This record gives sequence, C-alpha cells and structure tokens, in this order.
Amino acid sequence: MSGLQALHYLGPHFLPDDFVAVAGLTALTSLSCNCWLDGVVAPFHSLSSLSQLRMLDLIAQGLRPGEQLPDSLAALSKLETLAVSAGFSSEPDTHAYVRLPWKWCRAAAQLSCLHLLSVDLPQLAGTAASNDSCNFPALSELNVWQPVEPLSTSALVCCQSVKVLRIDCADLGGAGLGGVFALLTNLESLDLRLCDLPPADEEEPPSQLLSRLTALTGLTLYLYDGEVHPSAFAQLPALRRVEVDRAGWPGSVAAALRQSTRLTSLVLDHCPLLRISKGELPLLLALPLRAIKVNKNPFGIMASADVPSPLWDEDSLWVVNELRHELWRRRRPSSKPAEWVNCDICTEEWEREEWGSEEGDDSDE
Repeated sequence: MSGLQALHYLGPHFLPDDFVAVAGLTALTSLSCNCWLDGVVAPFHSLSSLSQLRMLDLIAQGLRPGEQLPDSLAALSKLETLAVSAGFSSEPDTHAYVRLPWKWCRAAAQLSCLHLLSVDLPQLAGTAASNDSCNFPALSELNVWQPVEPLSTSALVCCQSVKVLRIDCADLGGAGLGGVFALLTNLESLDLRLCDLPPADEEEPPSQLLSRLTALTGLTLYLYDGEVHPSAFAQLPALRRVEVDRAGWPGSVAAALRQSTRLTSLVLDHCPLLRISKGELPLLLALPLRAIKVNKNPFGIMASADVPSPLWDEDSLWVVNELRHELWRRRRPSSKPAEWVNCDICTEEWEREEWGSEEGDDSDE
C-alpha cells in the first residue's frame, strides 16, 4: 500500500496507534478521517511524514479545549485544501476549541481553501503580526465556523489574498474589524452568519466598516444582534449580490440602490422595519435583477409590541405589487427560463396570519 495516493476513511474513529500506520503511506496526496485522540495532540506528529499531501480533511475528537496543533504540521507545505473540525473534547460535555500552529500557517504557501470548525488561526502579538504581514499567499477561500473566542483577527489580517470569507457563530464585538477590512483589499465575497457585530459605540458602525471593502461583489449578513443601515451598501458600487437576514433595515432602500446599480440578486429577509417609497420603484426596475426576495416576517426578531402595524405600509405594499407585476410581465413567451427573474415577495396578509398563529391566536375559537 506504499503507493496509495488517496485514503478516505469513513469507518470507526482513527485511534492514536492508527496514525503510526498512516505515517508510512508517504505517497498520499489526499487524506480524510475522523479521529479520537484521548486528550493529546502527539499523534498528529505522525502526519508530518506525508509531505506530498494536497488535501487533508480531519475531524479531531477528544482533544482538550485550548490545545494548539503541533508545529510539526509545517511539513505539510504542499497542502492546497485543508478542513479541520474539532468535535467533542476529552472532557465531559464540552467542545474542543483548538488553534492552528503559526509555524504551519507560514509554511502553507500553496493553500487555496481553508475551512475551520471550532478551530481558529493562532493569536498573534502585535510584533508577530507586523512581521508576518502576509501569509497564505495563495489562499482565496477561508471559512471560520464557531471560532475560539476572541476571533483571531491578528492572524486574519495576514490573509490578504483571501477573496471569499465566511464567518459563522462568532462574537465580533471588539474584534477590530476596521483594521482587518482595510487590509483585505482582494475580498470579493463576505458572509457573516449568526454573528454579533460590534455596537456603534465600541467601534465604527457597520456601514463604515463595510465601506473599506471596495472590491466586494457579494455580501451576506445573517445576524442575531445588530443593525445594518442601507447606507452600508451605498458605498459598495461593485456589489452584485446582497442578502440581509435578521439584520434590521431601518428606513428605505434608495441610498443603496442609487449606488449599487449592478445588483443581480437582492434578498431582504426578516426585515420588519423596511420601508419602500414609490420613488424607489424606478430604481428597483432599473437593476439587472435575476432574483429578488422581500420578506418582512418579524418572527424571532422583535417583541410583537414593536412590530409596525400595519406591517406593510401603503406605499411599500404598492411598490412591491407593481414590482412583482412588472417582473412577471417581462417573462416574454420568447424568453428562456434562464432569463426569468426569480421573484419571491411575501406580503402582509400571509405574514400577519403566520405571526398571529405563533402568538397563539385563538380568533377562530
């Protein structure tokens, strides 16, 4: 088996002794496995012999919270794709949060795709960050899910070649995002899901933070806490895709639409404070849209007493009805389905009904 190039082990957990056997497969270019480590990282040293690896997908169970993976992983310098997940720890009922070693990060010159689940980049002191101003020179996609707290922005700022960045389930308050975004000048797609943005009194408001990302073409904000003003998008003229979910949307969309004139996809989901004036209809119709969704569903966002009543004001309802009619009219018989606009607009009648049922409405009794 010494010439084996790919090993995707879907059986029971790899145990520490199994790593010794794998270490002899020096021709491996692709390895994926789910391992149990009994609270020690030493078995990972065996992987350093697999210097030909291009892809590594590793689920590490049984580590102690706060562990750092060994520096010997720096030998895997040819990796192009890396996915590391930290599952349950060696301690009862806890999740293991671990960090990558900075020595390995500096050696990963060919890495283009990095997915981390409960694993984070290393924390760097100010001098270390300044001395390593750019690492992962080939890294174009970075996904950090449920990172160690606090999120290691000191290392993230060194990933200046990243084009696609997704962060899930992270508290970004006090993370210094302004300095990070100012240096991620190649970023084309930003996806923040279930994250808490910093309050305006702690850091720059989100609109000012996002304005630094001048190359951004895609933006997804799915927030549990925080509010994003439409002016945030007005400063991003290259945007093609915007998806806002549970992020608040006070006021109108005019400020965004006048600048983001290249939008092909616009999703405003669970935005009960949205207002659309009649003067904004021409702006919406002028967009090269292929998909639009508008939903003011307030479930889980605010107390029922704070929900506007009516949920859809008269002007907003008129605009979306006219927009829906016009987009359907554009479906000419001669056009191809690929040219149609996917239009999903949820109006008040459906939403208020559902909202009432959530509140235990007994009007039928």
